[in-house]
Amino acid sequence: MEDAIPSDLTALVCHWTRLGRFRPCIGEGPLNTVGVKDVARLISRIRNRQFGALVTTSVVARQAYQEVRADDHPIVIISGRDIAEILISRGFQSCELVRGLLKDKFPIALRPVDIPSRTA
Repeated sequence: MEDAIPSDLTALVCHWTRLGRFRPCIGEGPLNTVGVKDVARLISRIRNRQFGALVTTSVVARQAYQEVRADDHPIVIISGRDIAEILISRGFQSCELVRGLLKDKFPIALRPVDIPSRTA
C-alpha cells in the first residue's frame, strides 16, 4: 500500500502551485522546451491525493503551463530560470562558483574502470 500524503500538505502544495507564474526563457536560440505531450504524461500518472513535480533545466512551453494552471492540476513546476535564480540568490553568480559547488557536494571519483575480459 502506498503512503498517502497528508491532506494538509496536499492542500498546501495545491495552493502553492496556483501561485506560480509562467517563466519565459531569457535569450535567443533554439529551445528544447517541455511541451504539452510531456506534461500530459505527468498528469496521467498523478493519482488521487498525489502531486507532481516537473523540474527541467530548460523551459516549459506556454501552452503546457497554461493547461496545467487552467485545469488546476497539483503540479509544481521548476524551470531552468528558477534554478538559476535560486543559485544566484545564494551567492553562486558564475559558472565557476556553480562548478565548485557541484564538485564539493557531489564528488566523482575519477579512476579507471576495470572491465572484465572475455575469455574463450
